[in-house]
Amino acid sequence: MGRYCSYCGTKLRENGNFCEGCGKKIINEEEMKKQMTIEIEKEITEKIEKKVRDEIEPRLRKEIESELKKKNEKKFKNWQTTVTFLTIIAFLLLIFLLAKIFSTL
Repeated sequence: MGRYCSYCGTKLRENGNFCEGCGKKIINEEEMKKQMTIEIEKEITEKIEKKVRDEIEPRLRKEIESELKKKNEKKFKNWQTTVTFLTIIAFLLLIFLLAKIFSTL
């Protein structure tokens, strides 16, 4: 059974390396399988990368932003509590000092 060029369909010589019809290099079956495997792997990789870029990254970004927001809110509440506590202490000291001053008069 004869072989034919996969590009132009010309019948190929048994030991030829190039097609006489179009001049393209003749690829044997093993090389073609390797080439197809590489192309399929590349296509699958591109699809996975696109899915990661389009679907997973935005979801992860939202989760990370949400976590950061929660942490910052907690830090702010802690800071608010500390400031309130120090304000109360300063106010009590002021009252104590004023009472001391007025008691000596």
